[in-house]
Amino acid sequence: DLMRRDVVQMKGRLATLQPKPVAMAVAALQWQEWEPAVWEEVLVGALPLHLRLRAAKQLALLNTRNIASRVTRHICRFGGPLDSVEGLSRKGNSEVLSALAEIDAEVVSDLLQRVIDPLETDEILQISGDARRHLVWALEKIAFVGQTFEVGAELLLRFAMAENESISNNATGQFRAL
Repeated sequence: DLMRRDVVQMKGRLATLQPKPVAMAVAALQWQEWEPAVWEEVLVGALPLHLRLRAAKQLALLNTRNIASRVTRHICRFGGPLDSVEGLSRKGNSEVLSALAEIDAEVVSDLLQRVIDPLETDEILQISGDARRHLVWALEKIAFVGQTFEVGAELLLRFAMAENESISNNATGQFRAL
């Protein structure tokens, strides 16, 4: 029925929903229906990277709904899949985390503080490439929120002190912008 009314368009095995309000309502219902193990599989599991990133960005659009906060708290929990440098450095995970920072900056800042605070400067230097770039962008989002500004700015300074990139929006450039 939804396909007949042009609300659902099939793209191979995947379906897209239009208009956005309908799509967001259906997405929220789907996230609520899934168990926490499925949340992990969708965001940080073995799914293809482009699907994981798309799911994280779509979840960020639900940032005013309780389900998005619940998912973020679960993924960023103590002992969770992102609660280590290895977890954050896995391909795509820091980009997922950056999207989660748009949902709950406080939860993400707690996670990053837990993981990054114990690191020495040379260990922070080891975080490079896309993982580093998306962590810097997550910290920028965290610093944008008043309650988490200090944590975000402090961690951004730690990354700036261990700079290993020369592009203008590196940790040093972002810290200067603050």
